[in-house]
Amino acid sequence: MMNPTLLTGRPRITAAMALALTLASAPAQAEKLSLVAKARVFGATVMTVKLNANYAGKAYTASAAIIPSDMLARMGGYFQNFATKGMRQGVILKPLSFSMRIRPGNRNETHKTALVWKSVPRAVSAPPYMKPHDAAIRRFLTRATFDPLSMFINTGNLGGVCKGRFRAYDGFKVYDLSLKPLGRATYAGSQYRGPVVKCRATLHQYAGSPPGANGQSSHYTAWIVPVKTKTAGLLLVPVKVTGRLSGFNFTAHLHHFSYGGRSLRQLAGR
Repeated sequence: MMNPTLLTGRPRITAAMALALTLASAPAQAEKLSLVAKARVFGATVMTVKLNANYAGKAYTASAAIIPSDMLARMGGYFQNFATKGMRQGVILKPLSFSMRIRPGNRNETHKTALVWKSVPRAVSAPPYMKPHDAAIRRFLTRATFDPLSMFINTGNLGGVCKGRFRAYDGFKVYDLSLKPLGRATYAGSQYRGPVVKCRATLHQYAGSPPGANGQSSHYTAWIVPVKTKTAGLLLVPVKVTGRLSGFNFTAHLHHFSYGGRSLRQLAGR
C-alpha cells in the first residue's frame, strides 16, 4: 500500500514502497505521473520514495526508487530501483518486462533481477543464491501475476476501492497484496485535505528470498483518496500509511503528487 521487519537486511517489501507503488494508473493519451513520499520513525525521515510513470497510447513505463537516509544507509539500508514496461488492455496494465536493483548502503555490492512475461513471468537474470528457490517460486506463479509496479499502480482498476487480492513477483520473492476497507475518515495534510477511505493492507510472502519471510505477513493502514478519471480509470492515492518497521511504529506521508499536470487537490476536486 516501504523493510517491514528488518531495516538493514536484504529487502523484503517495504512500507514506503507500498505507499509509492499504489499511486499510478494508465491513461489513454501521453500522460506523466510524479510523486515523492517519505517514511519517518521517531520523527526522523528514514527513507524517501520517488515514482515516475509515463503513458503513451497503449504502452506504459514506470520506475521507482527507494532511497534510505544517510544514517540508515550507514547501517546497511538498501537503495532500491525498479523499472517496468508493458501494454494496456483498457485500463488494465499487462507487464512485458521488469527489472529490480538493490544495493546496501554500507557495502560495495549490487543484486539484480530481470523478468519477462509470456503466459506467466519468468526470471531471465537473478543472483546465484536465488537458484534453490526457483521450484518453490514457480508453484505460486499464475497468469494473473504482476510485477510489483504494475500491480500496485493498478490496484484500483483491478479490485475497486480498497478491495481485492493481487499477486506480484520481482525476481526475489512472490507475494500477495490484500486490501480491505476500514471505513471513512478525514485527512489534513500538505497535499490534500478532505475525506479519505481507510484501508487495511496486508503483504504476504509465499516463496523466495529472504526465506525467513516465507509464510509471513506484514500489516499496514492506509488513508486513500480515490480519484476517478476518464482514461486512467480509478486512481487510488494513499496520502498516509502507518505500520510497524523493525519493531517500531512508522508513518509515511505523501509529499508531492501530480498527474497529467494536475495536483491531487485538483484531481479530487478539493
